[in-house]
Formats: sequence, structure tokens, C-alpha cells
Amino acid sequence: MSADADERVLAVARGLGALGLLVVAAALIVAAGAGTTEAADPGAFPGIRANHAWSVLVLLVLGLAALLCAGLVARRTGRVARVVLAVAVAGLVLLGGRVAWEVAPMLGCGGADGLARQADGSYACYDR
Repeated sequence: MSADADERVLAVARGLGALGLLVVAAALIVAAGAGTTEAADPGAFPGIRANHAWSVLVLLVLGLAALLCAGLVARRTGRVARVVLAVAVAGLVLLGGRVAWEVAPMLGCGGADGLARQADGSYACYDR
């Protein structure tokens, strides 16, 4: 193989690696978003609920770390792959921001087993 062909093979391998990391990041961020479903719609889930704030935060941080790794791997891929990855990263960062917005008020109840959303949007902490 020529040096040019070797470089193309490496670029494709990097692109596939970045895609794999992007899929992992998307799965983690979507799972974190699923953990805030009850918080996003308190009318459908009234009463005391389990406090998943810290596990959601861990999933969110891991997802954002996977996005960072995907960006680092994709730096040396082709131009089209970088553009596609940049668009996907932008969308996932926006989704991660929404998840962070939903989970931030719940972090005040870090040591409590349960929480309930109040009418003003704050959370009351409960130990069961």
C-alpha cells in the first residue's frame, strides 16, 4: 500500500471511531434525559418521586466527555466527517443543556431519597 492509501485507511478508522463515540455519547445523554422525564412534566407525575438527580448528572457528564473524545478523534478525519460530527455534537450539546436545566433545581435535594415539585418550580426534599 502507498502512504496515501494508508492515510485514507487511518482517516476512515478515525471517522468510525468518532462515530462510535458519538453513538455512546448520544445514548448517555438520552438516558440522562429519560431520568428527568418526571421533573419535566410534574402534572403527569404528582407527588413524591425518587430522587435520581445525581445519577442523571453522572450520565450527563459521561455523555459530554464522550462528545469531547469524539471531537478529539475526529480532528484528523476528512472535512465532511468533521462537519457532520460538528452538527451532531451541537445537537447533543443542546439536548445536554436542556437536561442540565431540568436537573439543576433537583441537586439541592442531593441527600434525600425523594422529592416533589412545588407549584413555583422548586423542589421539596423528603427522606422516606
